[in-house]
Amino acid sequence: LDGLVLAAGLNAPRRRWDDQSLTDFRAIVDTNLTAVVTLVDAALPALRAAGGVVVVVSSYAGWSFQPGAGVAYSASKSALASVVRTLNQQEAEHGVRATHLCPGDVATDFLDQRPEVPDAAARQHMLQPEDIGRTVAFVLGSPAHVRIDELVLSPVSQR
Repeated sequence: LDGLVLAAGLNAPRRRWDDQSLTDFRAIVDTNLTAVVTLVDAALPALRAAGGVVVVVSSYAGWSFQPGAGVAYSASKSALASVVRTLNQQEAEHGVRATHLCPGDVATDFLDQRPEVPDAAARQHMLQPEDIGRTVAFVLGSPAHVRIDELVLSPVSQR
């Protein structure tokens, strides 16, 4: 195993302190944060042996506070920055490299979890899944002496 791409994500339409469910909060944190740590931990022996690369697909909300992203989503995606930083700091001696990839709006079905779902016209101005795929391929294909700590990718229209 020389590359690990972690791209799962979960959010809920009820995102505010005054309407969130703690059950949803736990599910979001378990998916967005705990699962990432669990998978990296399981893969580390092989990644160390190979000098592997980890790409953690986070969110624009993991890089910059986004008020509409929600309490659980923002907290879990922001925490991924620390996960990646500690991984890079502690595993560099083994040649393991990690990237905190923070895409802005991407036109996928993940948008269906928003309180107000964007229509087809709005999605045309967003990043496309292929944009994220090309970015992940760039990170995975970087030379072994190059570490891309954090990469923010956003559509021109992102606010």
